[in-house]
Amino acid sequence: MKRSTTEFDKDLGSRVRAVRTAMRMTQSELGQAVGLTFQQIQKYEQGSNRISASMLLQLSQALKADFSALVAPDGGRPAETVRSIQEEQLLSDFTRLDADRRRLVLDLARTLGEP
Repeated sequence: MKRSTTEFDKDLGSRVRAVRTAMRMTQSELGQAVGLTFQQIQKYEQGSNRISASMLLQLSQALKADFSALVAPDGGRPAETVRSIQEEQLLSDFTRLDADRRRLVLDLARTLGEP
């Protein structure tokens, strides 16, 4: 008897997709990293196929993502400490900038944040 996918499977797949796209990785690249085709990655991300625990671990390692961040919507942390995937990517990109460019980005953010 085949088990059908659940809402959790769809949510998990969408979190995998969010991390993958934030990492600027294609489905093919992720598939190669874990030994799957892009079609299988696509099925996981759509929630049409369930992701086993061992595959989830491989995916989290390939994506350089915290396993718990993929499994739990809030990463298992209190809501006030959770950063979005976009915030994590922004922080990662920001730390690679030199001091002058950091100041420019901070000035831009302050200007855009003003009412």
